[in-house]
Amino acid sequence: MSDHVDPDELLLGELGSMLDAIDPVPPEVDAAAKAILGWRRVDAELAQLLADSAIDSDRLAGVRGEGDPSLRRLSFGGSPLELDLEVHSTKPGATVLGQLAPGAAASIKVERSDASEETVAADELGRFRLELPAGATFRLVVTGHPASGLRATVTDWVQV
Repeated sequence: MSDHVDPDELLLGELGSMLDAIDPVPPEVDAAAKAILGWRRVDAELAQLLADSAIDSDRLAGVRGEGDPSLRRLSFGGSPLELDLEVHSTKPGATVLGQLAPGAAASIKVERSDASEETVAADELGRFRLELPAGATFRLVVTGHPASGLRATVTDWVQV
C-alpha cells in the first residue's frame, strides 16, 4: 500500500471544513435528516398516514365551516393494525389520544426527532394517551399487539 493521499480528497475535506465554519447546518435540519433516515426498519411494518384533518381541512375549506383548530385527527394503516389519533393542542404542548384497531393491549414507544423516547401502554381496548411538548415531531412504534404478529408497526413522522 502506498501512503499517497488523493489531492481531490484533500480539497474536498478543506471545502467541507470551510463550509462548516461559514454556513453550518442548523441543528433542527440535522435532527430532521437523521429522523428521516431512521424511519425505515427491516423488522417493522410501516403504517402509512391515511388521513390528516389538517390536510383535509385545507382542501375542503370552502365546502364546510371551520373545524376546531385545537383538534387534529390522524389515521394510519396499511398493515394488519390501524391507529387513529386525536391531537389536542394544549398549553404548553399537545395531548394525544390514540386507539388501536383491532383493540388489544400493546406497548407503544413514542420516538421523537430530538432522540428522546418514552413508552406508554394501550389498554385491552387499544386506547392510550400521551403528552408531547409544543412543536414535537414524533412517530409511534407499536409492539406486542396480536394483529401485528412478531413485527412492530411504525407510523410516519408527525409534527404537533
